[in-house]
Amino acid sequence: MKTNTNSITGCMLSLIYLLSISACDNKTPSINAVGNIIAADSVNVNTPTNNKQLVLKLYQALNDTNWALARTLIDKDFKHHFVKGTGFADVPWSGFEQGYRMSQQAFPDWKLTPIQVVAEGEYVSTLLSGQGTHLG
Repeated sequence: MKTNTNSITGCMLSLIYLLSISACDNKTPSINAVGNIIAADSVNVNTPTNNKQLVLKLYQALNDTNWALARTLIDKDFKHHFVKGTGFADVPWSGFEQGYRMSQQAFPDWKLTPIQVVAEGEYVSTLLSGQGTHLG
């Protein structure tokens, strides 16, 4: 059986995150229910540079399919917000992970590339490009 291979590239606007940083007592950075990143410690963590680095660490974990690391960056109450045909929706981290894993079955070499990362105060916004080879 022959597999048809196609390459696609597109902007992943549904994966743009607005994230904010706050300090807590735990030692693992995470992203909480409203998309807030909880920093590992309170020493100068709430800077635009640190906020960007934490968001980029999450995208690198997704690119590496390092789900164990990605889960340490995400709070148990995290919601992924996205646009679908019927309007806006959200899913918990488990739904995001399930959908992302399904996408990786169709695009096994799928990678997200940050095109622009903007941080101001507590917020980080990321414009992403996604590229992969479609098998099927």
